[in-house]
Amino acid sequence: MITVVKIERKKILLVVLVLVGIVFCAVGFGGLAEKMLGWGDQSTTPAAVTLSHPENKGDSAVGDAPEGDAVLTGQVGANGTDQDADGSYFVEARLSLEQARGKEMETLREVLASEADEEVRKTAQERLMRLSSKVSQEMELENLIRAKGYQDAAVFLDSDTVTVILRPGKEMMADADSTTIAGLVAKTTGVPEDGVIVITREK
Repeated sequence: MITVVKIERKKILLVVLVLVGIVFCAVGFGGLAEKMLGWGDQSTTPAAVTLSHPENKGDSAVGDAPEGDAVLTGQVGANGTDQDADGSYFVEARLSLEQARGKEMETLREVLASEADEEVRKTAQERLMRLSSKVSQEMELENLIRAKGYQDAAVFLDSDTVTVILRPGKEMMADADSTTIAGLVAKTTGVPEDGVIVITREK
């Protein structure tokens, strides 16, 4: 005797939607900032961090750092030049983020355009609206930070943390105003200040 099990389309789409969300959160957003910086395997607590670019490329900046300070070295391109010298780091970071979010938005729009149950489409619509709001907040914060004199900034909103990567202005100290930036981000996003990670790339 063969038993036929019927699975409602509504349940299938709900499962697919949940799995898609988990995958994109884990791969696209959760470790994006760390991946771009090349320190995804290191653990950090919300804090202000300075990326150091030593004058002598053969020396390690970590060896000269006071005990307890977090120092991250910048990436060097194939031609031996600092990838951040012309601000290309920020361009690449935004491109990677846009690609990850673009894929998730495309999946959500496909669900909205399908013959899925009304509840499933409603869930997809809510996720799409939250994602759009997140993108708008990131752009707003980047503009506000640049208005304070920074050459550039990249903001990455996650579920319960925000990573801010700064490029100080020509007349600014490398660690200038990081506490104020953390407060600004917390106020704008609603994320607690201890959940804001501020990373400064030295000039």
